[in-house]
Amino acid sequence: MANLKSTLFAAGFCAGCTALSAYINLAHRSTSSALVQLDWLIKLHIGTAALGAMLFAFFVVGTPAALRGPVSASSYGVGMVPRVGAVRFFIPGNGAFFSATRIVQILGVIVCLMIQFIYVAPLGDDARGDTARPVKMLGKPLTA
Repeated sequence: MANLKSTLFAAGFCAGCTALSAYINLAHRSTSSALVQLDWLIKLHIGTAALGAMLFAFFVVGTPAALRGPVSASSYGVGMVPRVGAVRFFIPGNGAFFSATRIVQILGVIVCLMIQFIYVAPLGDDARGDTARPVKMLGKPLTA
């Protein structure tokens, strides 16, 4: 039953984040005051929202199992220290919580979140330099 709840949570979270991203990107396309984005960028935002939500949901769902997961064997190492001699030190084993899969999941979430803040405007008349941009004038003279 827990696996069904985890799957439902992951699917619901992924669908909710994807729907929110689609709404934000598509809801105001017909209004004249909305910022215009390129179609491929809108599709990229929606796709990365789905991917990032799925990675985050699987990260959260896998946390209890990772905390109970096996730990690799610990070991002792021997090192040489000048004027002291050989020193024995303990090397703890890595837990399953910090596995490569979980690190890739959380890094994927961060990358997908960063992609959500990319904005690319199509080239217009202002981009060609036809109009002069306003310049703020200083209120007092410069001094050295």
